[in-house]
Amino acid sequence: MDSQEALFSDRLRQIMKDKNITQQQLAERIECSQPAISQMLNRKCRPQRKTLDKIASALSVDVLELWPDLEIIHYMDEIAAAESDGYVMSESEARGLRGNSQPRSSIRGKPLRSRKDLKTNDG
Repeated sequence: MDSQEALFSDRLRQIMKDKNITQQQLAERIECSQPAISQMLNRKCRPQRKTLDKIASALSVDVLELWPDLEIIHYMDEIAAAESDGYVMSESEARGLRGNSQPRSSIRGKPLRSRKDLKTNDG
């Protein structure tokens, strides 16, 4: 992902320079703060897809000019949303997904303990 972020920040910086648009002007156009634009340019944060769409629209460019591999960023946004939704999977759901793919220790040949088991037995 680092190479995609670097490419994005380089392209954004160049487009802004070509169009003579400041960070503050872009921030106003997409309704965010100037420090947020600075963070994107300095690769301190990764913009969400909707932000990319706003930036592309504000700069009158195709979003693919900014970030050509949108499938990856969309996938990362989905993961981030899933992690922040507060949903906790039940043991039965996890077992259903896990099936026979439970990792096994090559040393003992036993299933690895789950995080829940570790907390219960060690805590």
